[in-house]
Amino acid sequence: MSSPPTTVAPVLVVVDRSSSGAAARYGAAEALRARRPLRLVHVAPPGDSWLRTVGSDSLRRSLALAAAEVVGRVPVHSVLLRGGSLHETAREAATAAVVVLEQLRPGAHRRPTESVAAALAAVTDTPVVVVPTNWVERHRGVVSVGLDPDVADDTAVRAAMALARLRNSVVRVVIAGTANRADADALLERLGGDGCDLALEVTSAAPVAALEAASATSDLTVVGRHRPRMPDGSRLGSVAQELLARVSCPVLLTAPGHVHSSPAAAGSTTPEEEYAM
Repeated sequence: MSSPPTTVAPVLVVVDRSSSGAAARYGAAEALRARRPLRLVHVAPPGDSWLRTVGSDSLRRSLALAAAEVVGRVPVHSVLLRGGSLHETAREAATAAVVVLEQLRPGAHRRPTESVAAALAAVTDTPVVVVPTNWVERHRGVVSVGLDPDVADDTAVRAAMALARLRNSVVRVVIAGTANRADADALLERLGGDGCDLALEVTSAAPVAALEAASATSDLTVVGRHRPRMPDGSRLGSVAQELLARVSCPVLLTAPGHVHSSPAAAGSTTPEEEYAM
């Protein structure tokens, strides 16, 4: 089940033991949109033959679903790895253009469990898309993103604009709090907002609540990440961590775009560098 070498970074779908049908469908759509290979991987825990068998069956089902979606238009491969740790998943993620994972809402788990998606997004620089279980694409034509005009990080907004152009969608920019609309308009114009269909929403709601509401009528919500100040630090901020547990549409966590302690240190990047799709 190992995949042949390729010079084009793939769309990587991390398959869970239970079900990853929504992630497989989303990954297939992204692979077709970007003309990239699609790679599905399941990391089985060592020494447990039953869990390895369950994981292998789930991987086989996801592979069949993905192959039916792409119908031979892009290469599709799968691999079953042993190790069961975040290290193996992060190593696979480092070779991908984007990683797609499926996630249940916390209340759907029979017992408290750490989100694999959040754990991976905390340690990898590769963009990560988290897809809610049972997600169905409704083609609403909206990509939502949050913006804080006081923070010198425009990675998420640039990525949202690039993806909206690829999808022929509207960019909904959500500003929560007491931001000045004129300042936000000027910032968006500087970032190239006049080159796409853009809608600006200013709300008094808290950032997580505002983005959660926006995601209910979006095809995709884009959230930025930061470069950690320490080598073992997390790339996820508090907004991203809370939002992952509450949204009802796929969430793209971009490549890390800034350092909290020194925003001016963040270099400018192009949309292609932010989200290599």
